[in-house]
Amino acid sequence: MGYTFPPYKHHYGPLYCQCCFTGHLILKFDVASAILLGAILAPTDPVLASDVQVDPPMEGRKENVRFSLTAEAGMNDGMAFPFTWLAILLAAPSAGDINDISLWFARDVLYKIIAGVVCGILMGRLLAYLIFYLPEKKNFVAIKDGFVAVATTLIVYGVTEMVHGYGFIAVFVTAITLRNYELHHKYHKKLHDFTDQIERILLSIVLIVFGGSLVHGILKPLNWEMIAIGVVFIVLVRPVTAWLGMIGTRLKPKEKFVISFFGIRGIGSFFYLAFALQQTSFSVEKELWAIVSFIVLLSLLIHGVTATTTIQKLEKEAEKEASKV
Repeated sequence: MGYTFPPYKHHYGPLYCQCCFTGHLILKFDVASAILLGAILAPTDPVLASDVQVDPPMEGRKENVRFSLTAEAGMNDGMAFPFTWLAILLAAPSAGDINDISLWFARDVLYKIIAGVVCGILMGRLLAYLIFYLPEKKNFVAIKDGFVAVATTLIVYGVTEMVHGYGFIAVFVTAITLRNYELHHKYHKKLHDFTDQIERILLSIVLIVFGGSLVHGILKPLNWEMIAIGVVFIVLVRPVTAWLGMIGTRLKPKEKFVISFFGIRGIGSFFYLAFALQQTSFSVEKELWAIVSFIVLLSLLIHGVTATTTIQKLEKEAEKEASKV
């Protein structure tokens, strides 16, 4: 569950532009495929390295790094969708009309983002009223089951999609609204613990499927250019753009470095790619699957191995500094 927005400026734009530039000029992808590559590589996924996820609520610790990475994932999952739709539009057989681009901006950028935010706020307040206010103030049936976290996620996502908004954004905003309604309520911890277990179960299933796809040759179209771009993306492009996005914040240099480095790629990238390919066909579908799978695999290896040691070292240094004060 979220608390507020992360303490840094949004670095999604520079990262997205770098991916599009790379896909079009270096990999020789067509414009639609290059835009799709930028969109599907933007979302981050700290679930794949649980040590960088935010701790349970009411732990009494200030965690800029964990919270920033978790909140970033919540925002990027929704903000990548407009550009996924742009790629779908350009890949369609009838693409090219300026009126289509204007419609995309009005519908897929403005309306759907606004609808997602509004639905998130309204649904968050309604759910907070049902979960917190009625049971304690009106002797209503108390809701104590952690499964409510899954139910509310599906309800919010479904209702928002029914009004053609972005469900991912709505779920993120709902979590923030619900969390801030009763900031110190013990029920938040139960919701967090339950969702954490569900995430781990679903993650295990996804990783098993991902491992099977690797065995069956999903990386076969991979070439040396894709490999080089994947490595540069993980170790250079993401850290640099993220660092630039945090200029002007009060974060310490070490915190900026860790936040910049742990731009973990995962399930979100697979979802966006599968969604786009379901809507229309792209000229380099196998190549897109190959490069995205390679980057996710590389991210799992690099970030998964370094996450525990890095976060523990950062927390120990923070505890030492706090003890000196």
